[in-house]
Amino acid sequence: MVRVGFFSSYRGSADDAPILRVVGERGAAFFKQSFGLKIKGDLIPESAVEGIIGELQEIFARHRAGAALSANAVFKPNKEFDAARHTLFTAEQNLEIVNVVPVSASVKTKLGRGGVTRIERGRRSERANPQGLVRLFARCGAYFTSSCEG
Repeated sequence: MVRVGFFSSYRGSADDAPILRVVGERGAAFFKQSFGLKIKGDLIPESAVEGIIGELQEIFARHRAGAALSANAVFKPNKEFDAARHTLFTAEQNLEIVNVVPVSASVKTKLGRGGVTRIERGRRSERANPQGLVRLFARCGAYFTSSCEG
């Protein structure tokens, strides 16, 4: 016996014209426009954040759409952190930092006749051990130089 299963997973379309061309007037019964809004919180002045969030909650509640509003918060380093961390913290502390706040780092090396190998922390690679790469980054101040050997 062979079991074949199907599940409903449609990506959607940014334009309804192709859908309506195919399904005609039945489109309204089965298709509905959906959307999302994204707010870049780091671009809002800190003094305005609480007020803006409160007002958004009030607007959604007034329109009985509170369930449609969701928020998430992350603590992420600022632009200065990446360079400063290597002079402010020890290699051991830098290793702990990348375990708490994973870093996305890549190393490109030329191989042979212009071939390039890309190694990224967090992605498994047969060519490199990501933890070894992180230790090398921490030991070398995250910048590879001719005097840094791993």
